Amino acid sequence: MLSTEDLLTFLTALSSELKLDRLMRAVLDVSLTLTNAGRAFLLVFDDNGEMSLKAALDSTRRAVPEGDFDGSTSIIRMVMQERRPLYIEDFALRTDLASSESVVRWNLKSALCLPLHAHADQTINPVGILYLDSSAQDDSMTNEHFQLMQTIASFVAISIANARLFEQVERQQGEIAALNQQLQKRVDIQASNLEEMRLLLSETQRELGKTYGLGNIVGGSDAMLKVFKILEKVVGTHATVLIQGESGTGKELAAKYLHYNGPRAEKPLVTVNCSALSETLLESELFGHRKGAFTGATQDRMGLFQVADGGTLFLDEVGDMSSEMQKKLLRVLQEGEVRPVGGREAQKVDVRIISATNRDLRSLVQDGVFREDLFYRLNVISVHLPSLRDRRSDLPLLIDYFTHRISDELERPLRPPTGDILDLFLGYDWPGNVRQLENELRRVFILESEYEPQQLGGMTKSVADAESVDLEKTAILKALESAHGNKSKAAELIGMPRRTFYRKLIRYGIY
Repeated sequence: MLSTEDLLTFLTALSSELKLDRLMRAVLDVSLTLTNAGRAFLLVFDDNGEMSLKAALDSTRRAVPEGDFDGSTSIIRMVMQERRPLYIEDFALRTDLASSESVVRWNLKSALCLPLHAHADQTINPVGILYLDSSAQDDSMTNEHFQLMQTIASFVAISIANARLFEQVERQQGEIAALNQQLQKRVDIQASNLEEMRLLLSETQRELGKTYGLGNIVGGSDAMLKVFKILEKVVGTHATVLIQGESGTGKELAAKYLHYNGPRAEKPLVTVNCSALSETLLESELFGHRKGAFTGATQDRMGLFQVADGGTLFLDEVGDMSSEMQKKLLRVLQEGEVRPVGGREAQKVDVRIISATNRDLRSLVQDGVFREDLFYRLNVISVHLPSLRDRRSDLPLLIDYFTHRISDELERPLRPPTGDILDLFLGYDWPGNVRQLENELRRVFILESEYEPQQLGGMTKSVADAESVDLEKTAILKALESAHGNKSKAAELIGMPRRTFYRKLIRYGIY
């Protein structure tokens, strides 16, 4: 039996013990000492109200197997139902319990069971149950033992509640520490990515003039020197420019030079291929639309004129625009404002127009296909890019330029065409112009010794490729029209992954 001083020391230590497993063993150890019980069991409730056996000792302080407690639940059920402690002085006097399995099996004499309440409000579920019993061979537990255990029960309950709370805090701290580590890794990765982006942006800003500058429009022929002079004169202005030339001569490159080296360089350059979209889609793309303007218009959409406000709008293949769209475009250029499809209000826009075409607009005007008033609106400054066959003297410069650039891009040794292949390159007409030359040089690098100039003979392969491209492009345009411009839905209609579909849009100039 503990002395009063020993009991106070125990209770003080109990209140400071925060490890639940050590706390429960100490509680059982002292309970056995105070009561002379033969066995002591401690059950704890989890957050879901489920009760489980957490610790069990016998009078020799050895752990009691969990199976030895299986039949000792009747008293616990009574305590939980009545919500009060229970003391059984002699099981032989309790006809309702004397014949129970555990009483008979362990020859039990007496028992006491206490709900461990950490709150003054006894209606709140206890944090656990303390159960002790003694057999006929043990010293019987008395009512004094019962009173003493009731006295310390609240201390035990509060200590268990604190220990469980401490475990929860430790677990949460561990989870927080793990989350912090994950977050720190993400922050480090993002910081690294941001630094890479900062360096890339810095380098891009330094190289912007070079990338789209005259140094990237290569040529030394008289025809190209004339082009350079015009571009240099107009680059610092807001003038409207019409760039004409065959496909592949570099019309978009010239438009980028004018924008990125001009007064609107800090604002957007927006490109649209007028031949790649139907009239309905092109109107929606250029001017935007209001929700409900047509089937599939589920929300308001800003047009490219609004996106390019303050910057430049590059109208590629403007010669393929329908007469109705020509009329609408003319109105925007005259009034300086756009009206979305299905909308009534107009919005002022400040956009520089650079247009391009591979067709002879003046002839189209004479044939009544292209509006004369729109032609003069677009043709303020005219730039004509010559075909490659009309500037053959530039071929060695272009081959050298693209050879070095492709070598850097592919990170492969410099591999310029030589011998018969170089002779073929220099003597070929290049109907696809500079773009075709660049693509062919890229094939030289990629195929290396397996390279054969298949596209430079009868052009059979390039024609077949062109037909395949036309079929795919037509299918994409039809899908877009059926989906009313909804790109995700159009990708589903055509059975193509969205990423692939978007890459095709960019490749074919469909925006």
